[in-house]
Amino acid sequence: MSRYPSITRIDEPLLEFGYGQTATFAKDGLSLYGPLDASPVGGVTLGVVGTAKGIRLFDAWCKRLKRPIPGDGNSRPTFPGFEATFGAPIRILQNAKHVVDEGELRRQLGNLDKHQRTRAVVDLFVNPILRHLEEEDSEPAVWYLVLPGIVKEHCRPLSSSFGETRAEPELRMSMKSAFAALEPPKDAPKFLFEELQKDLDQEAAKRREVAEAYMYAPDFRSQLKVRMLGKAVTQVVQEQKLSVAGQWSLKDKEPSKNEGYESLERNDIAWSILTTTFYKAGGRPWRIHGVRPGVCYLGLVFKHAPKEQDPDFACCAAQLHIDSGDGVVFRGALGPWHTGSNQFHLTRPAAEAIAKRAIDQYRRKTGSPPNELFIHGRARFDADEWGGFASAGTAAGTKVVGIRMAKVPTFKLFTEHNYPPLRGTVVVQAPNRALLWTIGYVPRLGYSMGVGQPNPLSVEVVRGTSDILQVCRDVLSLTKVNYNACIFGDGLPVTLRFADNIGSILTAAPRLGGSHLLPFKWYI
Repeated sequence: MSRYPSITRIDEPLLEFGYGQTATFAKDGLSLYGPLDASPVGGVTLGVVGTAKGIRLFDAWCKRLKRPIPGDGNSRPTFPGFEATFGAPIRILQNAKHVVDEGELRRQLGNLDKHQRTRAVVDLFVNPILRHLEEEDSEPAVWYLVLPGIVKEHCRPLSSSFGETRAEPELRMSMKSAFAALEPPKDAPKFLFEELQKDLDQEAAKRREVAEAYMYAPDFRSQLKVRMLGKAVTQVVQEQKLSVAGQWSLKDKEPSKNEGYESLERNDIAWSILTTTFYKAGGRPWRIHGVRPGVCYLGLVFKHAPKEQDPDFACCAAQLHIDSGDGVVFRGALGPWHTGSNQFHLTRPAAEAIAKRAIDQYRRKTGSPPNELFIHGRARFDADEWGGFASAGTAAGTKVVGIRMAKVPTFKLFTEHNYPPLRGTVVVQAPNRALLWTIGYVPRLGYSMGVGQPNPLSVEVVRGTSDILQVCRDVLSLTKVNYNACIFGDGLPVTLRFADNIGSILTAAPRLGGSHLLPFKWYI
C-alpha cells in the first residue's frame, strides 16, 4: 500500500537577530534584540528629493521616528523608534535636500507622449542626485524620492497625461524612427555650406536627445531604478503615505476609534519602510537561523522584451541567495527564450553561463563553491537547458537540483472545525512532489494570512534528487527574508517573490545593455 499522499507540518522557521537571539516574527526579534548587523557608525544618512511639500512631510516624519509608534500589541507590536530598534539614529544630510519645482513637474506631466513624459519627470528627480554625487563629498546611504500622487497616476505604461497642462510635444517619434535617430548612417553626406551643415547637425542632435526617451520603459519606478543601478540606492515613497505616517505624537491624547485605523497604518509604514531603509543602508535586519551551510538558491526571472522587438525575445536574470542571507541579482543575455504558452527556456550555453556565474559569485563570497545549488523556476527545465546547468555544477563539484513552483488554486484543505490549515502544512503527494501552505493560520498572529481558505504552493523536484520535505523547509524559510516588508512571511520564496518587479527593471532599458551584478537592495 502506498504511503502517499501523507500530511505533516513543518515547524515555523526561526530568524536570527542581534546577539545570536532568535524569534519567528521579525518585529518581535527587532524589538527585543535589535538587527543582526550593527548600525553604521554615526547613523543612517539620508538624502531627499521632492516638492517643497514632500520635503516638509519627510522632515516631519523623520522627527516622528525618534519616538515609539503604537500598534495593536499583537500582529503590530509597537515600533520602538528607529534608534531604539536599529541602534543608530537617522540623519538627513542638509546639503542632500533637493526641491523639485512643482510647476515644472506639472508641465512635464502634461506631455501627451508617454515616453517623453516619463523620461522628463524621472529627470526632475534623478538629475539632482547625479549632480550631488558629482559635486558633494558627503553621500547619503539612501536617497528618498517623495512623490506627489500625480506622478504615479500619469507615469505608468497605460496612463494618460495630466489634463491641466496637456500639450503635444514639439517632436514625436515612433520606436523605429527613434532607433534610426540613435544610429545615423555612417556614410551620411556632408554639405559644402557650413551653415546648412550646422543646422542639420543641430537637428540630428535634437532628434537623438528626444530618441533617448524611447529607449526606456514609460514607467517611473522601473526607469528610475534602472537609471540608478550602481549609482545611488533609492527609496520611493508617496506624499500621501508620509502625510499619514507623520501625524500624531505622544504629546497628543490617545487616538479615538475613528483615528485607530490610521494609527495602525503609521505603525505598518514605520516597520516596513524603515526595515527596508536599514537594509538598503548596508545592514542585515535578520537572517534565517540554522540554514544548511554550503547551500544556495537561484531564482530564474524571465521578462518579455518590449513589444517593438522580437516577440519571442525575453530577458533572463537570476536572484542568488546564499546561506549568509546575502542576495545578488544579475542579468543574463537577452534572447529568444520564449517558447510559447508562457514558457521560457534557455539554450544550453546560456544556462551554463548563468549557473557558472552564480557558482563563481558564491565562491567569491565564501571562499569555496557551494555543495548544493537549488534552481527555482516556474516552468519545468527542458533537457538542453538542464544540460547547461548540470555542466556548470559538475565543473565546480556542486550538486544541482531543479525545483518547479506554482500556485494551485484548485486544491483546498479543511480542518475539522473549518479553520484554515496552519502555515507550514505539507501534503506529500509523491517522493518528489508536495503541496506546501506558505500562507495559512499563524498562532503568533492569531489569525490566518490571506483571505478565506488559502491556496497551497506546488513544490516539485523536477531535475536532480533531493528530499521533498527538506526542499519544502527551505522554501518556507525563504518566504521570511523579504526585507522590503517587515511581515511574518510571504506566499512565495524570495527567489521568486520579486520576479516580475526585477524583470520590469531589467527590461526598462534593454537597448542600453550592460551586465550588472548588484546586491538585491538596488532593485527594491
